[in-house]
Amino acid sequence: PKQDVKGHGNYRFMINNAQMVHYDSSCHRCPQKHLRLSNTLACKEEKQVAANDNTEGTIDIVFESDIDSIDEFIVNGSFGLKYISKKTSRFNTHQQKSQNAQFDTLKHEVQRAMQEKWKDNTTEHEIFRAAFYITEQMFIDLGNGLSSYQIIDKWTRNNAFDKFTDKQRYAQMKSALSLDRADTGNSPVVQSIEIIKGLEAERCLFILTTDLASYLFKQKRTENKTSHLLYVALTRSSEHLTILITQEVESLYTREAINSFFDSFLETE
Repeated sequence: PKQDVKGHGNYRFMINNAQMVHYDSSCHRCPQKHLRLSNTLACKEEKQVAANDNTEGTIDIVFESDIDSIDEFIVNGSFGLKYISKKTSRFNTHQQKSQNAQFDTLKHEVQRAMQEKWKDNTTEHEIFRAAFYITEQMFIDLGNGLSSYQIIDKWTRNNAFDKFTDKQRYAQMKSALSLDRADTGNSPVVQSIEIIKGLEAERCLFILTTDLASYLFKQKRTENKTSHLLYVALTRSSEHLTILITQEVESLYTREAINSFFDSFLETE
């Protein structure tokens, strides 16, 4: 229920109306420090603890106002996942790229290649979801200066799809990448939280905006889609989580109050 980012509430309804519910509190992925923070969003029965072989984890708090170049910070941070709740004037999520002909064309080619490799091992839904994510990553690679050849080779080596034996198929994917540069304007490209739900990485960058900050700092406590987005954002990293405090959040809550809030979570128990 804590990850219901569509806000339908069906899973919560099912649990509330079930005759018998058993909660497993063990988390086999998230570090304990990350769980201490995410547990502030969970009811008593749904709080989790890290398994014995999980790490303590690290959480770094960075203020946007201290960074000279956001683009360089994001690119050079070696973050496996970079995400925000919604696009802003300074951060582009590509959420609307499904309406863009170039995105649709490339996703079609990626999905077709992935179906050939994975159709006997996973569902159509999972292939579709993975193809969407990989297509977004390809546009990020394109924006970072990689050539279409380098991008296709990268994702072949990452086992997303097999090496093309059909020259025409290869040319079609290469052409889809080469139509135009991804239109990112002057803002760095990150993912939306809805897109990275279900994914994980060792190093993650979570860009905190005012909509989620009000739930993190307990101004709002209602369980809803927004609080679920925050929970997902806090539980994607398997080791290092960096929370980037946007200028709007710092202005609204003050740096002193923000640092005071996080101090209780950054000290090792």
